[in-house]
Amino acid sequence: MDIIPIFEKNYPRQTCILWAVKYTKHAKDEVARLFDLWNDIAYLRNFFKENESDLMRDFWQPMTINQAISKTIREATLLEERLIEIEDSAQENNLLFLNELFQPLSKNEYHCKPPQKVKGKMPDKNPFLRFYGLRLDEDQLLITGGGIKLTDTMQGSQHLKDELSKIEMVKTYLKENQISYNE
Repeated sequence: MDIIPIFEKNYPRQTCILWAVKYTKHAKDEVARLFDLWNDIAYLRNFFKENESDLMRDFWQPMTINQAISKTIREATLLEERLIEIEDSAQENNLLFLNELFQPLSKNEYHCKPPQKVKGKMPDKNPFLRFYGLRLDEDQLLITGGGIKLTDTMQGSQHLKDELSKIEMVKTYLKENQISYNE
């Protein structure tokens, strides 16, 4: 497992605020890997076919697979643009975009006590896409994974339950390797 800055090519490593995990089993870090999946029509068609019953719920006013694919690709584009805005604004010491996109995973958590579990999603009504990770400090965020959320809770979907496990695995990795959160 490696921890790498998401936009290392654009910003000096020491000033980056957005980091991603690169798991050994994947060629890319989690952010790059997820954007690849969220823009892959064949992957999305298969995903939504497997989860079609969730799309047919009233929550999504039922939505067709083609509508879900279009929504996902549109959201992925907006989410990528927002990550770039976050990193750009961080270079100016403005954390507004970071705090707007990434919020505590638990609704009952109001104060940041690193490492805080977080979710990142567009502020639109009923967005599909989520990043999951850890807030390491007020201005440092580590993305551990993400997914397409079609159920009311993460526990309602196996692929999202796996994301909770990844967050815990990364917390353990940081602790076992004595990596302090502000490093």
